[in-house]
Amino acid sequence: MSNYNLNVKEFWKGRNLLITGSTGFLAKVIVEKLLRTCPDIEKIYVMVRPKRKVDPMQRVKDQIISSLCF
Repeated sequence: MSNYNLNVKEFWKGRNLLITGSTGFLAKVIVEKLLRTCPDIEKIYVMVRPKRKVDPMQRVKDQIISSLCF
């Protein structure tokens, strides 16, 4: 057994993170959890593609920011 203890909060401190599929359920939950528990993450980038002629920024507003977990 290793004496190495993984501390998620310390691991992400000062780092940048890219989340793909960010309009999906799992990605939204992960982003919310990281925002709530790891305040020292430098930046979280979310990758969103246009879909059905809807602009990616509009999808972020409609499907991520307006989600109940936020």
